[in-house]
Amino acid sequence: MYIPSKNISWQKLDNEIYIVDERIGKVYCLNGTGSIIWSYILKNISSEDFSLLISKKFNIDIDKVKNDSKLFIQDMINKGFLVEVTNDETS
Repeated sequence: MYIPSKNISWQKLDNEIYIVDERIGKVYCLNGTGSIIWSYILKNISSEDFSLLISKKFNIDIDKVKNDSKLFIQDMINKGFLVEVTNDETS
């Protein structure tokens, strides 16, 4: 499970997510697919489940969606936007 870092703020405008890295004051804009994945993460939907949903919705190979989702999540972690937590840490 992942949660947004305390170092960011974010907002959804239209169909895009804007993330502000408050450490450096830089704004990032997620594309449509990135915004969809971000929204699923915030709803605590597993990457397995949201990969299946995205695959069906856009008629994309499930393995490609899983791989792209994994890369997206890792990029968000590397940038300091997402933090991986256990269920114990969220209760």
